[in-house]
Amino acid sequence: MVARSVGPVAVLWVGRESDLVRNAVAALEPASEETELRGVETVERALDRLSERRYDCLVLCHEESETALADAVGSFRSRWASLPVVVVTDDPGVTDAALSAGATEVFVTAEGRDDRAALTRRLETVVSAHTWDDEREDDGATAEPSDRAEEIERLRTVLEALPNEVYTLDMDGHFRSVVPAGDRETTVSGYEPSELVGEHVSTVMADADLATGRDAVRELVEDNGTERVSFEAYFRTDDGEQAPHVVHVAPLREGEGDRVTGTVGVLYDVSERVERERRLREKSEFVELTLDTIDDAFYLIDEHGELVRWNETFRVVTGYSDAELDGMDALELFEGTDRDRVADAIARTLETGIARVEADFVRADGSTVPFEFTGARLTDDDGDLRGVVGVGRDISGRREREQKFKQIRKHTSDVIWMRSPEKDVISFVSEAYEDIWGRSTESLLAAPESFVEAVHPDDRDRVEAALAEQRHDPDSYNETYRVVQPDGEVRWVRDRASAVYDDGELARIVGVASDITERTERERELQLKNRVIEEAPVGITIHDATDPRGTLTYANDRLSALTGYEASTLRDGWLSVLRGSETGPRQLATLERGMRDREPTTAVVLLYHRDGTPFWSRTSLAPVQDDDGTVTHFVGFHQDVTESKEHEQRVERRLDEFSDLLAEELKTPVERALEEFDRAQADGTDDAIGAAEKWVEQLSRLIDDLAAIHSFSVKSRETAAAMTTGTDTHDDQ
Repeated sequence: MVARSVGPVAVLWVGRESDLVRNAVAALEPASEETELRGVETVERALDRLSERRYDCLVLCHEESETALADAVGSFRSRWASLPVVVVTDDPGVTDAALSAGATEVFVTAEGRDDRAALTRRLETVVSAHTWDDEREDDGATAEPSDRAEEIERLRTVLEALPNEVYTLDMDGHFRSVVPAGDRETTVSGYEPSELVGEHVSTVMADADLATGRDAVRELVEDNGTERVSFEAYFRTDDGEQAPHVVHVAPLREGEGDRVTGTVGVLYDVSERVERERRLREKSEFVELTLDTIDDAFYLIDEHGELVRWNETFRVVTGYSDAELDGMDALELFEGTDRDRVADAIARTLETGIARVEADFVRADGSTVPFEFTGARLTDDDGDLRGVVGVGRDISGRREREQKFKQIRKHTSDVIWMRSPEKDVISFVSEAYEDIWGRSTESLLAAPESFVEAVHPDDRDRVEAALAEQRHDPDSYNETYRVVQPDGEVRWVRDRASAVYDDGELARIVGVASDITERTERERELQLKNRVIEEAPVGITIHDATDPRGTLTYANDRLSALTGYEASTLRDGWLSVLRGSETGPRQLATLERGMRDREPTTAVVLLYHRDGTPFWSRTSLAPVQDDDGTVTHFVGFHQDVTESKEHEQRVERRLDEFSDLLAEELKTPVERALEEFDRAQADGTDDAIGAAEKWVEQLSRLIDDLAAIHSFSVKSRETAAAMTTGTDTHDDQ
């Protein structure tokens, strides 16, 4: 081994208790010597310990941020330049920072490896190479002399134990020696070490990085004060890929004046770090792209209130250029009371962690646009304040909707309401409540269940049961009930509800209650009319006036009973279906003319039942007009007047018989009376005159009898006619 000061090995350990460190130190060789391990938790305590006594190695367990780690290593290195400092970490990403700060070695723990044995070898290497001669007074101990060959052998042993590949180059860039990493038999590029000796470094290093390497060597040669330089380069691997490495290069000095005759380099594989950086870069680019494409305005202001970062939307909304926004005081984008409220919101954000405020952006051209801002306190890994990050959302549309809602709330005739899922709070109700319920909105807001008290007693239990289910399924709530106003007036109400969810949770229930009193009354009237039509003792039909055929669009059940046909059968050409061989064309023409001329008309027409039986129908058609006075339909009434028509025909026959009887009965008395009058006129006798008077009296009595019979027959005829035409036969008294 490389000589060190004689005596037990003293190791100072900084950080939390660690079995790995304790076991690794305990296994240090030579086993015959006592190994001393002291542990402290803070860097400050470690500095105190180092001031009190000498240690051969300091082990720093990395648990802080990368910045804190570098500061800790630097604090040790600034006071003890040669003290070996070994950083133990599970994060390979801190390797560069630790080495740059002066760490002697960085040990990265790995799964599936004997970390205790590996750490022990690392500690043996750094402890063996350490000497205090240049940093403390000689304590009397002297190093054992060794020849150069032994020293070189020990150095090779140390190098072979390192997890890094080490090489030396001449000034032309040719390999003089190569020592693979401790866990490999070949180099990173898959070569045997002997195969690379004499080869140019371009054999394994990517062409694009050769210039960087030459610049590093030039710096070492030209600046005697430079002891080490580092750069990143890609090395070709044995699987054909290229792996990124950090190369630490130091000069090899020989001869007089410590002339630089070559370089020694140590490779650190940073593939994982580069991959993390790539992913981080891609993520950063994605975040940048996302921020620039979202509709919300993103912003970041520092602890002094100045703009540090913003997205495209922010720039477009404000109307300022990126150069104008850079470093601008965020409060300059607001005026008046808005500026005060934004300043207060920023202060609350820094105090509580998050705040929200509404304010008008003042754009570069002086115009304003309403925004809602949500900000959050931003800190770094160490908890130090970085500023405030947030987003602003244009609420112009929401402001317009709120204004429209206010107008709707003010002018709508419906009651718009909003309540909590627990139904114990009504957060909003429109003014129409006062008109429909007859009670103030304030009374409802103060007592949310008071509206149920106004529900008609016959409807209240049903409404309360529906409200109990409303919490579980608000969208199914749809109730019609009566409201009794304080003055006793009853209003019909249709009440509906809908659920509003926030992140999947029921947040509130909104609803609309409509006054349907007039509609309900109209519906009842319509239902009554429908019942009257359906139950009427006559057939009722409705016909399309726009169709020349008078297509039947409706027929009640009485018409089907009257004709034996279903309405669907009579739909097209109803008269042609009902007419028969004895149907009078004049009556049909009367009905068709009335429909054509858009005039009311009535006719008694002989029609035929489905079974072929004829019947007399008194059919009346009346036009129906719309609001513009246009005839759109005809309504028809169809009455079976068969019995009346047959009675009329019987009366007609009796009148004919009466005429025959009248002629027969009056003929003889008239002839005899005329003969007696002629005889009396001829001879002037009293007997002749008396006989004539006798026949005249008989004729008079006969006429009276016949007149009575005639009056009865005429009355019957008039009655029959009235039954078929609808004429009133009653005399005015």
